Amino acid sequence: MLLLSPSRSHSLLLPLLLGIIGLFPGCQNPAVMSVSDTPLPLAPQDYREKYTGLTFPPKILEMAVAAIKDYEQENPGLGKGISYRAPNSKLEFYIYDLQAAIIPNGTKSEAITKAFESAIADVRSTADSGFYKNFSIETSNEIELGDHSFLHSRFAYSEELIAKESHLLVTGFNTQIVKIRLTLSEKNFSILDLSLTNNPFTSERKQAFQQIAKIFKDSKTLGYTGVSLEQIQSLQENLQKVNTDDGISTNEAITIAQIELINKGYAHTWDIMKPAEAIPSPVAHFQTSFPKRNQQKKQETLQVWISDNGAVTVEQKDFEAQF
Repeated sequence: MLLLSPSRSHSLLLPLLLGIIGLFPGCQNPAVMSVSDTPLPLAPQDYREKYTGLTFPPKILEMAVAAIKDYEQENPGLGKGISYRAPNSKLEFYIYDLQAAIIPNGTKSEAITKAFESAIADVRSTADSGFYKNFSIETSNEIELGDHSFLHSRFAYSEELIAKESHLLVTGFNTQIVKIRLTLSEKNFSILDLSLTNNPFTSERKQAFQQIAKIFKDSKTLGYTGVSLEQIQSLQENLQKVNTDDGISTNEAITIAQIELINKGYAHTWDIMKPAEAIPSPVAHFQTSFPKRNQQKKQETLQVWISDNGAVTVEQKDFEAQF
């Protein structure tokens, strides 16, 4: 159980307002993992990342999981890295929040724009250092994979006389920044011929993108829906209207509960049900959380109590669900 007991309106609203206003701190990139290009033995089962619900299989195309790295303990805010490797290709996922209060879904927020620009700058810096030869980068665009939008950029280069193309994808998903780097290699192809209209990677790239799309779509099916930028802006407006001096209304309590759930990482449950009990008085909000359905037919549930002075109590329980 998590109990938060602010004394009155100012002690409650100040941290909440600071959390909402400070959505998008200066972004940095998680440290780049250093792993061998030789794939490790396949993981025995899928790995599900707890905040996003993104489920990573032991293998994507010919690439096997080489490392799952947790950066949080040593560098809070830098999240996790999941790395796939094959002899001539690699795929890396970075999932992190930079300790921001809320990362909106999709590509429209400042946090995502900055993360994307920072990642592009890192690529250019590597090229400028001479590590990448014959480097070229194409105009960035926005694409959809698994009914989800990503900022995308493609660049080509050669490394040890091997032609390579690499794709960068960045998006917000369920309060996290997700950065993806896909790199494909071809020994018997001129780097000068690497273009969207003439390159040997089209089929492999398409298959990899299809697998990435499936990972995101499956997570949404499980109920990991996140919060849009428009929803966050609406919450911010509602929060600024809250005054707990004389108790709180139903809508005020719902706003406080929504913000608290998002700040605690329960973005998939932010849109809580209205309380059955009258306000003011201690009121109980019940919300079903993720996953909506799994093989064990169990659902995780949350109960959120908002007292008449704005104190928040969140309780999490498991129970058997009927399907």
